[in-house]
Amino acid sequence: MVQIQYSSCNFAVGTAKGTEQADLVIVPCLWKLNDTRADDDLNFCTIDLIFGRSTPVQDEQRSSLPAYTIENLVLFLLSKQNGKAPARIPTENSAVLKFLLKVVLDLHNSQETAAAVKLVLPTKTGTIARSNYFETRLEQCMFADSVESFWEPLYEVTKINLLQDGTDSPFSLSSHLSLVCCGIQTKFSANHSSTESLDSLEDELYNRISSEWILPGKIERKVIAFLEGPPKQETASTLLDAAKYLGIDLIIIDYAGHWMERPENSHFCKAFLPIDMTADVHLGPRAAQALLDSGLAAEVSAIVSCRDGRLVHAATAMEILGISTKNSPPNAFRIATDKYLTRTFDTSAPSLPVCLKFSDVPTLQHQLSQLPDSPSIFPLVVKPCHGGGSEGVSKVQDVDSLLACVESWYALEALSYRHGRAMCAETYVSGPEVDANFILFDGEVLFFELVDDFPCPADQPDAVASATFVEGGMFYPSALPPAEHALVRQSIHASLLKMGFRNGVFHCEARVMNSTVQHSTRPDGLIDVLPASPAPSSPPAVFLLEVNARPCGLQGIFPCRVTHGVCYYDALLLCALNDTARAHALTRPFRHAPLGFCELVYISSPVGGVFKTAEPPCEELMRRVPDLAEYVVAWWNLRKQGDVVPDPGTKRDVLQPWIAAMVVRSGSSREDALVAAGRMAVDTTGGAPSRQVSSAVAFGSGLFGQAVVTGRIVFTSNGY
Repeated sequence: MVQIQYSSCNFAVGTAKGTEQADLVIVPCLWKLNDTRADDDLNFCTIDLIFGRSTPVQDEQRSSLPAYTIENLVLFLLSKQNGKAPARIPTENSAVLKFLLKVVLDLHNSQETAAAVKLVLPTKTGTIARSNYFETRLEQCMFADSVESFWEPLYEVTKINLLQDGTDSPFSLSSHLSLVCCGIQTKFSANHSSTESLDSLEDELYNRISSEWILPGKIERKVIAFLEGPPKQETASTLLDAAKYLGIDLIIIDYAGHWMERPENSHFCKAFLPIDMTADVHLGPRAAQALLDSGLAAEVSAIVSCRDGRLVHAATAMEILGISTKNSPPNAFRIATDKYLTRTFDTSAPSLPVCLKFSDVPTLQHQLSQLPDSPSIFPLVVKPCHGGGSEGVSKVQDVDSLLACVESWYALEALSYRHGRAMCAETYVSGPEVDANFILFDGEVLFFELVDDFPCPADQPDAVASATFVEGGMFYPSALPPAEHALVRQSIHASLLKMGFRNGVFHCEARVMNSTVQHSTRPDGLIDVLPASPAPSSPPAVFLLEVNARPCGLQGIFPCRVTHGVCYYDALLLCALNDTARAHALTRPFRHAPLGFCELVYISSPVGGVFKTAEPPCEELMRRVPDLAEYVVAWWNLRKQGDVVPDPGTKRDVLQPWIAAMVVRSGSSREDALVAAGRMAVDTTGGAPSRQVSSAVAFGSGLFGQAVVTGRIVFTSNGY
């Protein structure tokens, strides 16, 4: 690239409210238009600005400045040559002025000597794919202190004209500020100059802005109906922001009294339609009828859900309304949401010695009587066919444990009501477990992510039926060998296509049988992916555990965004709309992905009780261990003081068994992230550096009726 020299200018800036010219100060500025990378169609160019310390307006300058009011966001660009009239910054894009004013006023009121800003301008005419595209792509960028986009969703931008009136005409800074679509302020660093930070940020932009974010023509605003809205307002922003910045209106169909129905939350959606949400065969027709009665049915382009138990009903409602479901037909969802159908449908998977389906204990007893009377058929995994969140999933070691587990499930009416009575029992399959996340469009894999799913308590060889399959931690990206990585992708992709899926986001879980690696405990106590011992004698094979035909949970959305730049909620909405251009553009990862390594750490309790600690657990940990806090890039406090924490041993209400979750990120290495997450487990639980922090080793066990202290987090057991 050609090195471009900085030009100099002065800004006159108001430092207080009022009309007195004495409030003006002069802010020196160096600026340059960066050379575009001619070999890459990036759709943007950048201007670098370096502001210096302000000085009062001199008498000879004062007479040339017209009156102003700060309320009108007046900003004057003074020519370096004396006697030339000051140029008032155009006000067509007032958001740019607000951004620049904040930068220079913050500098004026600080002790810093300079502030550096990079402005992004479009080099193509068209519509922005997602209005805050640069914010999402620069998330966790070490050189960006703040990122702000200046255009509304679906805004049609006009490309910048780099050559004005001829090749010898200079580029005009003042006349082009109104075209700026994004402003980025660099982080102050004692180790880097302003110019070095801006140059590094330019390289980051080249890596992160890897697709056409400006699309030709006009993009029409669309409407999507959600069958079941976000359950909590505190965790809804990621999904709602995706719809907002993509220019998509949402209609929420849910039970009366949902938080989105309240008048103060009406701005989150186009309409809220209350219906009976009972998951019976009439749910889909009820949803379709609600849309017809509202008069909004003709505006709806798709009906989607993020809940497994609603997916078939959403697709059914689309069919009733005449909306095409060819890319995600109801029957495909029926297979994916029934674990027994998934197992028997996937004929490419290794066959299992035992695979039973039943809806009552006598049927199970009859099926067991047809099997060989041998301990070799155990261990088995028993689970509801339409379950979720590992609720009701157990590993059993013998017939007595199996029958006791099933009887206890049917005794809990709330569970059988929520998931139905149909259950299945199948041979337990060992091998490293992975989460495989797919984005499909027209059958093509637009994006694939493989994640290590660390062992849970039930994976222990001697685990009893009360041990849970609830996740204890996940690592991004997976350390599975490349050949096995490719095998997982190819195998599950084929299964999705066979089920009938063409478009959508899929969160799949699988184990790799006969893998050349395994989850093992290292000498320092950390669990990691290490060479298998003994080495397998058979080739690896993929055993598909389940297909969730929707994005992964909220905590899994964030690691993908910061390591690859891809948001699964964007993909969910755009695939549902069959929006070819934006689906392809916004699912393309960074050029050099992944950027960093993440571990998702869950904190859970080994016993039931009442959450007593007043301070939120994540904030408490980061306050107490500040060097660990530097690694935490996202966190969720899932319990607050006074909340009842269910006993995981009962397998009751474990859809959200965690107290908190945190994303630990290292930009340097997998090892660095593993060690930081391992330290977090120690500091949080007061126990061994275990990935599964809810294990008896980390927390202790059998403490009903007394206080349980996990680090500084206190529970009072109630023994239910």
